[in-house]
Order: sequence, then structure tokens, then C-alpha cells
Amino acid sequence: PSGRYLGVSLAVVFFVFNGTATTGIYTVWFVGGVRCVEETAAALSDVAMALENLTRLRMHGFGLSIDDYGTGYASMQQLMRIPFTELKIDQSFVTGSSSRSATHTLIQSSIEMAHRLGIKSVAEGVETQKDWDALKTAGCDGAKGTFLCL
Repeated sequence: PSGRYLGVSLAVVFFVFNGTATTGIYTVWFVGGVRCVEETAAALSDVAMALENLTRLRMHGFGLSIDDYGTGYASMQQLMRIPFTELKIDQSFVTGSSSRSATHTLIQSSIEMAHRLGIKSVAEGVETQKDWDALKTAGCDGAKGTFLCL
């Protein structure tokens, strides 16, 4: 869905699914009537627990976003295991990427991979018109950053 996102960051959230209590670091997004949960990379370190929690959230109609893709635990391995609906490319790759060809190639590849997996791509850390134009040309579905807030 297009439009603006409302994100609610929660440091630690307590969930109960089928009588099982679990905790994690989550951000809950509301886009129109669509719910999306973003589990941070650090919370993915316990893969079995994360897979169980995130699969249950998907079954309840939540979209799932992998944050900080390209760094830490936010890897291709996680994309294979968890039913994400959105891939957020880390700002460390995005900011200034239009003037760094190797970085721009990595971003283009990530966007193409996301689309082939049937998930949305979002670039974080867009700070210039030049970066924004390059991302749009590469087919990025969405973006976050100071440039877009001006």
C-alpha cells in the first residue's frame, strides 16, 4: 500500500501465542489498515524463537519487515527462513550510494532480489535528491530519510 507509515517502536514486547510467552525487540507499523511488524536484527539471533514468533504473526495478518538489511544478522539466510514482506536496506549502504558505484550495485541487487522474492524494498537513510533519484530508477518501492522529510 502507498501512503505514510506510522511506526511505533517498542524496546521489548511481551507476546503470548497459544499459551507460550515470548519477548523480542519489535517495531509495529500501521499503513492504512495493514499491520506490519519489524523485528530488529539483534532479535533474530535466536533463529528458532524468531521463526516461530514471526510465522505466527504472519498467520495473524501482520506484514514482516527485516530491518538493517546488509548488516549483522539481517542476512540472506534470514530471508530464506522467515516469511518477510518487506526488506529495509540499511542506511550505511544507502547514504551517498549514488556516487559510489560498488555500493549502488549492491543496492540494485538487493532491490532486484526483494522483488524476485515477492517482497517490498525500502531504502533507509535517503539524504539527497541524487540518492532518491537513483533509488527510484533502481525500482525501490519506498524510502526513509531526512531528504524525504523536507
